Amino acid sequence: MTKRLKEIIYVCSIAVVFLQISTFLTFGDEEKEQVKEVFNYNDHGMRDPFWPLVTSGGVVVNHDTELLFTDLVLEGTMMNPDGSNVAIINGRIVKVNQTIGDFTVLKIDQNVVVVLKEQDTYELRLKKEE
Repeated sequence: MTKRLKEIIYVCSIAVVFLQISTFLTFGDEEKEQVKEVFNYNDHGMRDPFWPLVTSGGVVVNHDTELLFTDLVLEGTMMNPDGSNVAIINGRIVKVNQTIGDFTVLKIDQNVVVVLKEQDTYELRLKKEE
């Protein structure tokens, strides 16, 4: 081969390598820009399909009344000037003295709801959105 032909092959080889690298970097950037879609499950008032139907002891669980404090999620509050504040707990709108499961709502503030179960009081706090 002549020297000129070797130079042309060498330059073309380098050009192909640079094209492959730039293509790889371009596709890598597109993957980083993709945003994960968040899926919110709408239960349409039905029970959560991921909650067990029976306990390990074989007892049927009633999720409407047998809630644990850790099952309660404060989703929002609405403060009214007349003091009839409402809270959204586990998708249900509740007022003071109403119940959700075995818990009675004692107090609704802007970021905190106090609930009572038997003689124990618990505070549900509104989580800040990120």
